[in-house]
Amino acid sequence: FEDYHNGVFVFQISLIFFYMHYNKKYLFLLICMISAISSCRKDDVAGTRITQISGDISLYEDKTYIIDSDIPNIHGSINMGGNAVLKIINATLTFELNEDLDYGIYIEDSAKIVIENSTLTSEDKMWEFELRGNAAIEVNNSSLENHSAVKLFDSCRLDAKNSLIEELRMDNYGIANLDSCEIYPNMQFFFNVS
Repeated sequence: FEDYHNGVFVFQISLIFFYMHYNKKYLFLLICMISAISSCRKDDVAGTRITQISGDISLYEDKTYIIDSDIPNIHGSINMGGNAVLKIINATLTFELNEDLDYGIYIEDSAKIVIENSTLTSEDKMWEFELRGNAAIEVNNSSLENHSAVKLFDSCRLDAKNSLIEELRMDNYGIANLDSCEIYPNMQFFFNVS
């Protein structure tokens, strides 16, 4: 994308010089059209990009965040809430923990995480993956490995297709729609009794 924009910028500069020497009336219109086209991002996912995680991050603004490249050696947790959306696409995220459950992904309120063609894992210790409130998770063609379980509490929802989820735990209000998924070693249910 950067190369595309640099090329458009150079082309715009060339047109400006041309504009100074030739027909000014129509060239100005052409420059405006090229500027409008160059502001569009073809095949790009709109959102705020996250390229590194060092320490805990909090995603509570009502906007979309994108991780579309590998992030190794994560020393911190991803905390989400409000109506935030995190899209992890074509990436591998690797937590590096000193002790089991030091870090993880914690989602609450109506926040949502979408994981596509990606792997979330750790080097050797278990990380946490916990959803509360009305949080949601979509997993497509991905692997969630070496964690303590995807835990769905309250009215959380999991939609997964063609994915590997090491373990799933949920209470009687959670919803899990699984299509061609592998869940191992087990699936646990926790029922609230009133």
